[in-house]
Amino acid sequence: MDYKQFIQLAQKNKPFERIQLEGSQTIGHLKTDKGNNSGFRTRKLGRERLGVDYARQYQLEDEEYERQMQYTHAGQMYTVDDLTSVATDCFNMEPLSEQLTYVYESYSFETKQDSDLQISEYKELIIEHIDQNLVTIIKGQTGCGKTTQVPQFILDSCRDNNIHCNIIVTQPRRIAAISVAKRVCDERKWELGTLVGYQIALEKQCSKDTRLLYCTAGVLLQELVAKQNLSTYTHIIIDEVHERDNETDFLLIVLKMLLRVNGNRTKVILMSATINTDKFAEYFSKTVRNEKIEPPVIELTRETKFPVSCYYLDSLIDRVPLKAPNVLYNEPTITKEAYEFAIMLVEVFHKIDIQEHKRVPFLGSVLIFLPGLQEIETLYEMLSKRKAIEKNPEEEWMICPLHSSVTFDEQIKVFKLPPRRTRKIILATNIAESSITVPDVKYVIDFCLMRMQVQECDSSYSSLQLSWISKNQGQQRAGRVGRVMPGRVYRLVPEAIYEDFEEECIPELVRCPLDSLVLKAKQLKMGPPVAILGRAMDPPDLSNIYRTVLNLKEMGALCLTVDGEYKEDDGDLTFIGVIMASLPLDTHLSKLIILGHMFSCLKECVIMASAMAVKSIFSTPFKQQLAAYSSKLSWADSSFSDPVAFLNVYWLWRHKTTMGMFKRTGAISEHEWAKKYFVQVKSLKEIARLENEILERLKRLNIEVGREEIQNDLYTEKDKALILKLVLAGAAYPNFFSRSTPDEKEAVKILGGRDPFSTIYLTNFPPNQPGPLYIQSIKKHFNHCGSGINVSFDGSFKVYLQFESSHTSIDGAIKDHITGKIMLAIYRAIKLRQLGIPIIIPVLPHAEAQERAKQIFGDNLNTNVFCWEKKKEKVVQQVVLPGLSVSVIPVIITHLDNPHLFWVHLSADQYKKRHLWLNSQMSRPGFMVPIKRENVTHGKVCIAPYTEDGDKSYYRVKIIWVNETDPISAQVLYIDYGNKEVVSINDLYDFSKEGKKLGLEDEPGLAVKCSLAEIEPSVALNPKGNWSREAIVTFMKYFSDSKGIAKIYSTVNDTMIIYLYKNKANNDEEENWSDLVPENSFNHYLIQKGFAEVAEEPYLSRENYTLRQLAQKSPEMKSPYPTLYPNKDLFTGIAFQSPAEHECKTKIKLNGPKSPLEMNLKCLTRKCQGMDVQIEWNSVNSVLLDLFPMDMHDRLIIASSVSQKNSSDRLILRNTTLMPNIHGLLALLIMIFAPKTELRTDPDRRAYTGALCGLGFNEETSEAYNPENDIEVTFDTKFDLMDLENINKLRFWMNYIVRGDSNVEENDISSVQVLQAQKKIKEYILSLVGKKRPSKPQEIFEKSFEWGLAPEEYLLNPQQGNIKSIYPLIWAIELKEGVVLSKIAAMQAHLKQLRLYSEGIEMLKGETKCELCQIVIKNVPHLKLHLHTTLHKTNFANFATSS
Repeated sequence: MDYKQFIQLAQKNKPFERIQLEGSQTIGHLKTDKGNNSGFRTRKLGRERLGVDYARQYQLEDEEYERQMQYTHAGQMYTVDDLTSVATDCFNMEPLSEQLTYVYESYSFETKQDSDLQISEYKELIIEHIDQNLVTIIKGQTGCGKTTQVPQFILDSCRDNNIHCNIIVTQPRRIAAISVAKRVCDERKWELGTLVGYQIALEKQCSKDTRLLYCTAGVLLQELVAKQNLSTYTHIIIDEVHERDNETDFLLIVLKMLLRVNGNRTKVILMSATINTDKFAEYFSKTVRNEKIEPPVIELTRETKFPVSCYYLDSLIDRVPLKAPNVLYNEPTITKEAYEFAIMLVEVFHKIDIQEHKRVPFLGSVLIFLPGLQEIETLYEMLSKRKAIEKNPEEEWMICPLHSSVTFDEQIKVFKLPPRRTRKIILATNIAESSITVPDVKYVIDFCLMRMQVQECDSSYSSLQLSWISKNQGQQRAGRVGRVMPGRVYRLVPEAIYEDFEEECIPELVRCPLDSLVLKAKQLKMGPPVAILGRAMDPPDLSNIYRTVLNLKEMGALCLTVDGEYKEDDGDLTFIGVIMASLPLDTHLSKLIILGHMFSCLKECVIMASAMAVKSIFSTPFKQQLAAYSSKLSWADSSFSDPVAFLNVYWLWRHKTTMGMFKRTGAISEHEWAKKYFVQVKSLKEIARLENEILERLKRLNIEVGREEIQNDLYTEKDKALILKLVLAGAAYPNFFSRSTPDEKEAVKILGGRDPFSTIYLTNFPPNQPGPLYIQSIKKHFNHCGSGINVSFDGSFKVYLQFESSHTSIDGAIKDHITGKIMLAIYRAIKLRQLGIPIIIPVLPHAEAQERAKQIFGDNLNTNVFCWEKKKEKVVQQVVLPGLSVSVIPVIITHLDNPHLFWVHLSADQYKKRHLWLNSQMSRPGFMVPIKRENVTHGKVCIAPYTEDGDKSYYRVKIIWVNETDPISAQVLYIDYGNKEVVSINDLYDFSKEGKKLGLEDEPGLAVKCSLAEIEPSVALNPKGNWSREAIVTFMKYFSDSKGIAKIYSTVNDTMIIYLYKNKANNDEEENWSDLVPENSFNHYLIQKGFAEVAEEPYLSRENYTLRQLAQKSPEMKSPYPTLYPNKDLFTGIAFQSPAEHECKTKIKLNGPKSPLEMNLKCLTRKCQGMDVQIEWNSVNSVLLDLFPMDMHDRLIIASSVSQKNSSDRLILRNTTLMPNIHGLLALLIMIFAPKTELRTDPDRRAYTGALCGLGFNEETSEAYNPENDIEVTFDTKFDLMDLENINKLRFWMNYIVRGDSNVEENDISSVQVLQAQKKIKEYILSLVGKKRPSKPQEIFEKSFEWGLAPEEYLLNPQQGNIKSIYPLIWAIELKEGVVLSKIAAMQAHLKQLRLYSEGIEMLKGETKCELCQIVIKNVPHLKLHLHTTLHKTNFANFATSS
């Protein structure tokens, strides 16, 4: 049987007739022959395991092939020797031409290998077996020399016999391939890249002379898949074959299949320290004349160079003065007792070292194997505390965590020799099993645990499960000692339990996702994926293959059909699939790059994908987690996106390195820069390497970034920021999540009416303790979160902390806007809780505390709620705000930051008089004196200079924060004008006694902080949610004379929320204010210009608005300008300290901090509904707060990868992005990127109410193809036919670029055509996202997740498509025109009834519901607030227009 016959035997397709519905192009609209419906299987939610019995079919096929190989081929009968061996004379034993063997004369072979290595004893035997067999298995202890010496044995043998050789050796890790190649060159004194070289991915150092190449398994696999033969190499060595990762197992499949192709003469050598020789010999065996012939096994039997003693937990019980921890086989975990036991062992090692190293004092290093970072942190803390308590002058501890997330500096410490009288203790995961060697390790403490990736059957998500290691892994860990000195291994499990461990780790092929392997199987073209993977040494479960194929179809990598026939276990490879199979990335990351090509942001997407593929770009040093988190937020720069944060870091680093900025004299070094900003340079360099590799591979597929240079005008910078997020969402589909419905009123209630954007709360405070006594103790826990902390109590178990500023003494000029309207201090405080940093407060006994409080605060402290009833001294007021009865007031704008933050002077008479008085007093001589350094504190009102046009004057300021670093400076707020500046403390002055007596310090600031009402920045213009520069410039030009009229909407937290108008007549009289309607306001002008959007006001603002409406109708309120003085921290003026820790007998632990704005997420896919959702701890979005709690529209969060936590119902999201708050965006993105969409309408077919999105369904059975990933979305905005038409146009051009149309061949698209398609994509995506869609109440579809419910007679055929379309067009449903009159009348009556309730004309009994907005109304105040919301007003306007 020749090669072609073999391929045909592997291909087992069972065709059935397909009939395409006329005009249909939607995925899944296929009909099969009625007599043969075997191509379809009924699908149920959740897959049951189908087992591996299917693999037997392919084993029988291989046996049949071997039987046929025994008989005559080309007139020759093969013997058993012919079939089982290919001796050295496989190359005819003839001296080869000089073209192949000239290298032997070009390089010196005089330098020999290290003869002390154990492998040297077996040299002749190894060469003999390799010469005589196709496959040879070598098993030898770690450190015996297999990796470096066996390839040299072969090379030397071929040189001695003048036989050509080309040897390739695979390594499981890149660093190993490079280091081993260098070591061999050092041994033989050859230059790296000549006779010996390496290749990792596309990075290689080799030449035409190279005869020994070290590489990763992926490099060889990629080459064999492309060439589909072994002829390039004479010898293929698979090292560390026991690791059984996906690539290695698939490589073994390919090798086994290609070894049996007639004429093959390539030798395969399998090597490992812990290989299961019987299993591998069985896998590569042959059956000849019904006799099984297995490849030879060479097993090195000599022990390690130095003795290694191994101890188990039960053997240590009588030797240590500590109770042994209880270990159960069925409950793999580490108890507190187990940690204590390990620490006790470390302490015992001191005595052992004294006994064994009497002459030369030596403290052997300790390597402790732990399953993960959490356990490393726990043991790190316990070791640190133990050493602090029990100090031993003869021994210090240098504790070195070793994990992928720790910094490079911390990793380097592992390899450094410790100082004298210092023991190095390495806390490591299984990364230390084989990847590193620390020579001075004498002790290994092994908890025998690891975290193993397992794919969950129900959800298809992977989880890291805590499990016992295998015996092979135990041997690898023990092999870390005994190399340079005798060693000891302590396994903290009973020996009986260890003996029950599996011999080897479960292969990845059995427990991990198979996406990349299925794509490689498709590239092999040797049959369907199930036939390829069924030939694995340990075949995966059949259900896993089915699930993988369906997921790849959903991603567009595979067609739903094979040659037009539906196959659940197979599909034709698409151009997307070809790209995915060609890139060294996860399929979701490859999809990101493909979409980047579509949407003209390829370069950025390659960088983001590369960053997500390598280990974390950010470092999180021990004890600096909070600072590292703050740095991440700064890098994200208001994007709330991990990938965008990665991109920002990389761009800046690349710019600095390209421009040589790190090498300039006096400049900060690259290392110091990375350390300062918590960045890992090693990861950045890895991203650069991977970026170049990906770009090179894309170039081979005719996709080049260079071509996009002519497209720089496609997107503006702001458009690009939005497009990047949209592309990230498309790549993440269907990993879509939304927030649970927010309840802003409840949030305000939880905080007792305080501002949720600047307030957190703690619980578990004893109500019988005088809270103010402990203010300083509480504050000190949050000083590194922010400043200006106001601590308050309400007599319950709660403690409230309100921040005035996010600045701390070490921040410097931190950006205020990086977390939007919620203060950065709130994010930091919540992060404290997530990091598990306890809030411990020492407290006095109750009676003593009461007495102490009485001494400090007097009798004016209410013992019930511990709040201030009477001021002990005069407290400075911050601002004077207009009273409730004031609705309109002239203003003069004094300072502008943005439309949500500007400052004004109130232009009414009484405010003018205050201004004149203050100016006259400030101009008097002797009103200021030099300030004392101890008085330069946050909140202090003092005097600072300000220079304008060369004139220097002095003004009142309030200190916001003090920078403790040199030079000492402070940021101050000019309270009479609103501008902020940073000044030296040497330029600050205090008020003189006379100035204080005049009231200059106590007089409230003249500047009133303002914000424009009911608008927010346009998200389409600035996806970060910040005001654009154009909007700010427009504001300045509009009010060039600084004069305006303010119509007050509300006053909240020192801020006046207003509608702002031009003071056209330059007249402050009320009779000129008649046209102050919202449509004439500057607020509305910003909306018209596209700089702003209509927005809901926060609850406190709406509540104050309602109070104002009532106050202005009240006849008893006669005073034109009654004022409101907002409270501040009433204890600021009292000097006192909280009780010291030594005075207190007890401590309390406060729970929290918490914020009612913390988002709860829900999964949108059917398989995960109801599961808990949590964002990974080191994500930018690990603290996820609701910036728009007043907005009821859906908010989308996407995750580039999702895992499941320990087989629980909790999902962990990684590399997340919070999408912009664009109404309707969630539904829009699902319809754009889902494979198929089936629309929903209301019962009367008057409007689209939602859509079911997913892979589609079988029309014969109405069963969904992949129901687990289906998403039922309910519209909260109005979508019309024009929207659907634009979505279809967008999908058409997306399909065009990825060759999804049968009319477009793979190489038929020129760069000009690609550019045309990209321009069309830009046009339609910006049109869809930029459209302002009216809100609508959500209508739940009764038969959710059921396909085929769209009425066929009303389906609108888009008249385009092909069954292989990756993005088929959406079939719209014809809607009825007009509105039912009876429904209009009913709604009008309902709205009238609501108005009667709100005005008190009729009594509201119990709850009611606003049918227009689908909002439940609890009481009359709630109703009044609701009727003034933007949501209700918008829905009412839409209803009025339509009726």
